[in-house]
Amino acid sequence: MRTKQFFKFFIFAVTSSIFLSCQNMMNEHSPSEIVLSFLRIYPENDANNVPLNVSIEMEFALPVDTSILEEDFFLISQSELENQQCIDNFGGEHKDLHKASKNNMLINHIKEMHKIHGKFFWDSLHTKCEFLPERNLKPGTDYYVFLGPKMFEHMKKIMQSYDMMRAFMQMTNCSCCNRNNSNDESIIFHFKTGNNY
Repeated sequence: MRTKQFFKFFIFAVTSSIFLSCQNMMNEHSPSEIVLSFLRIYPENDANNVPLNVSIEMEFALPVDTSILEEDFFLISQSELENQQCIDNFGGEHKDLHKASKNNMLINHIKEMHKIHGKFFWDSLHTKCEFLPERNLKPGTDYYVFLGPKMFEHMKKIMQSYDMMRAFMQMTNCSCCNRNNSNDESIIFHFKTGNNY
């Protein structure tokens, strides 16, 4: 009986600690640093002069399913989106990720054929993730971080479970939130690398 009570107390303590960390994260950083109060990403949206050896860092207010994020995440360059052969096959939407994301077949093609490969690293709580590209990024180039509908829905369910409706409303109203023709929602962050480092 004592073991059960201790286990319940331990789970409560860990959950409370994570929730308080979420509150501190929202209090310590400006809206430009936390585009969504549930999710913080580095480089932040529309950052410039990003180092070529950058890794994508994601911090969540609560633990997430690592398999969903890894399946529904990709990093891509604007130069890959402007692949002429693919534009000939798919039309002008191929070079605009926001337009492409409205077409499930096209976004799947982009993810399979053009994404930047790399490795994911997680902390033990599954609240922090680092994506390390397998090679340095190109200088003076626009890049996009894409979190697809499965990850969006996963985050939505977590926020609803913890009654974080303010965070959910911030996510749906964020300029980085994108909705396709099937009403599925995704998130797109943009940054640009520097020219000589």
